[in-house]
Order: sequence, then C-alpha cells, then structure tokens
Amino acid sequence: MPDQQKAIAQIRSFNRFYTHILGLLDRHILDSDFSLTEARVLLEISKCKGCKAHELADRLRIDRSYLSRMIKGFETRKLVTKTPSNSDSRFNDLELTDQARDALEELNQRSDAQTLSLIERLSPEEIDEVTNAMALIRDRFSQTLFPVTIRGYRSGDEEYIISRHEDLYLREYGLSATFASYVDRGVRKLATNLNPEKECILIPEVENQPMGSIAIAHVDDRTAQLRYFLLEPEARGHGLGLKLVASALDFARKAGYTHIFLETISVLTSARILYKRAGFQRVQEEPHAKWGPDVVEEHWEMDL
Repeated sequence: MPDQQKAIAQIRSFNRFYTHILGLLDRHILDSDFSLTEARVLLEISKCKGCKAHELADRLRIDRSYLSRMIKGFETRKLVTKTPSNSDSRFNDLELTDQARDALEELNQRSDAQTLSLIERLSPEEIDEVTNAMALIRDRFSQTLFPVTIRGYRSGDEEYIISRHEDLYLREYGLSATFASYVDRGVRKLATNLNPEKECILIPEVENQPMGSIAIAHVDDRTAQLRYFLLEPEARGHGLGLKLVASALDFARKAGYTHIFLETISVLTSARILYKRAGFQRVQEEPHAKWGPDVVEEHWEMDL
C-alpha cells in the first residue's frame, strides 16, 4: 500500500506538471481562430474519407449536440461540406474544404514548432529517453483501461476479417466492391493454405471480442508480405496499432524472413504513420482508380 500511495502522489504530480506544459503550448497554438476541440475535430475529419458526425462524436467522446453546433459553425465558415453518404443515406459525409486544410496545416506546423521548443535543447539520447518513457506509460495505462490480447488464427476468423474490411473501408474511405472482392479472395486463400511456420493471422481481442487483424503472408524464402491490417474504430488511440504491427514483424523475423513489404493507399494516414514508425520506407507510388475513388497506391519495404 505505501508503494501505491507513493505512485499515486507521483502520478498526480506529473499530471499537474504536464497539464501546465500543455496549457503553455496550447496558449500559443490557439492564437489561431480555433479552439483545441475544434482543431481535434478538423484533424479527425481530415483523416477519414466519408467521416460521419455520429461516428466522430463516439470516437472523440464529444456530446453529439455540441458537435452538431460546431459542424454548423464550420459550414458557415466554409470549412466543412456535407454530402449524402453513398454507404448510408440516413447520414451525411463530412469533408474539409481547401480553406480548412490550409488552416489545419498551419495549426500542425505551429504545434510541431511548439513541441520542438520542448526538446530542441535535449541530446538525441535524452530525446530517446523521453519518448521511450512516454511509450511505456501509454502502453501500461492502455493495458489497464483497454486490456488487449493478441491471438493466432482460429477457423472462421476469415469471415470477420473480410466483413470488417468491406464495411470499414467502404464507410471510411469509399472503396468499392472491387476492393471487397480482392480482400475476400486473398483472405480465404491465406486462411485455407496457412503455413503456421511461415505465415500467421493475428487477431487482437478485448473481452473476447475481435478488434482488428493483421497477417504475414509467404512470398519467397527471404520475403514476406504484411497484409490485412485493420483496427476497429473503438480500438484506435490506445497504442494497439503499433503493438499489432510489432507482433507481426516479430513473427516474420522468427520465421526466418529478412525482407518484408506491404501495399497500402495514401488516404490511410494513420496506418502509414505506424508503418514509418515500425521502420518501413515508401519506395513506390502509383495513382489508381480500380478501388473506386482515385487513390494513390503505395509500396513500402524494410529489411528485417
């Protein structure tokens, strides 16, 4: 109990310190025309094609009436447009205007500059210490609040992976039935011929409910492909994505692969950030329209 009391005191002290630091930063960042909540909402809309207000409210834990008033204000300021959703006619898709994207880019630059002011006097080793400590705190507390287990393939997982890719990628990015058919064929082929020594399908679960997927597929003796990476909306923001990618890469290394690649599209901004953090590098890109909307297909690689 004394150790717990000491930890409580230290955590509360750190919270007060860090809240003060954030307040100092936000005071400068918010010299713009946006509140911090408005900036968060604009950022979330920018990350998701086919973004819907009710999904946004759930994801950011914002009161729906408050969010509705905010979006109406964005429309008045010509920052957001609404169009009837192709996936569900009951709702509208939200999209940023060019004016909003320019403003958001300026906010991002200000935020980066303010964060740089915190670390610019630190050595590379000290920066690593800070970021590693932050990652550890996030991981430990996420496990407490969002206890996740990552398991291997079970018969029937392919149905979950296929259905969730079809639903989420249509709803969030507007990808077509052609994409859904492509995923259907690939997942079923991988699951049917799965070689457990060289391939895996990993499923993160919370309270026995699947929260996403990722897979390693065999290409040749030295090369693997990372495939079918997906996280449920409620599983995002807990550090699970990076952990899931790391688990797949760990399997690939143990399986003896020395090189790995993946294929993605440019609109998957959050996933691309995770790939970069994991060590992947983008080596090729090509505009494509076969999945429905015009997208840029990207090829990423890394040595293991």
